Amino acid sequence: MEGFQNFNTTNFSPLTLANNTQAVILVTLVLDVSPSISNYAQQMNTAAEEVFLHELKGCHRKNDILVKCITFCENVEHKSGFSPVLSVPDSYFEVRPTGGATALYRAVKEALESTITYREDLENQGIDVRSCVYIITDGEDNQDRNGKDSRDVKALVAKLKSKEAWISTFTINMLGVGQDANFRSACIDMGLNPDKCLDTISSSAKEIRNHMGVVSQSISSSSPNTVVQF
Repeated sequence: MEGFQNFNTTNFSPLTLANNTQAVILVTLVLDVSPSISNYAQQMNTAAEEVFLHELKGCHRKNDILVKCITFCENVEHKSGFSPVLSVPDSYFEVRPTGGATALYRAVKEALESTITYREDLENQGIDVRSCVYIITDGEDNQDRNGKDSRDVKALVAKLKSKEAWISTFTINMLGVGQDANFRSACIDMGLNPDKCLDTISSSAKEIRNHMGVVSQSISSSSPNTVVQF
C-alpha cells in the first residue's frame, strides 16, 4: 500500500482543515468489482450516486466529509486519496466488473491502514476525526491462501477495539450481497463481530438503495456511538 499523500488528486491540502472545521468525517468505501457483481452492478452504481453521494453532498456536514474509494478483485486499487466529498464526481463510486477473484481481506487491510494513518495525521494537527469504513462484497476471500491478510486485518481490528479514544468515533459496516457466501465467517476471520457490523441482503435495487441510505445518514449524523460498533 502506498502512503496516503500519493493519492490526493484534487487541489486540496488537509493542512487547511483546521482553519475550516472542528471535526472531519473520513469515509472509506471498499467495493467488490469481481465478475460476480455483474448481476447487480448497475443497481449498485445507481444507488451509490443517487442515494449515498446525494445524502453526503447534501447533509449539513458536507464541508467536513472526506471520501476515499478502494476497489478489489484479485487486485486492490485505490481510486484516489481522501478528497472532499463535494469535489468528487457523482460517478466516483461507480464499479465495473473485472478480474477473476476476490481479495477481500487485502482490500480491507489496506482500507484500515489508510484510514488509520490519515486519521492519526489529522489528529496530530489538532483536528477531531470520525471514521467509517464501509465494505460491500458478494463473495468470500479466495486469495488469502496462507491466511496472512486476514491475520493482519484481525490485528488492526483488535488495535482499534482497544483504542478507547476512538470507540465512539470509528465504525466498520459490511454489506454482504446475495446468499451464497458465508459472510459471517469472513467477518469472524477479520476479527469483526457480524452481529454488530454485518447486513446481508439480496441483490435487489430496493435493498441496495435502502442499505446505502441508512449508512450514509448514519455517517452524516453528528451523534457518536457509545460502544464498539464492530
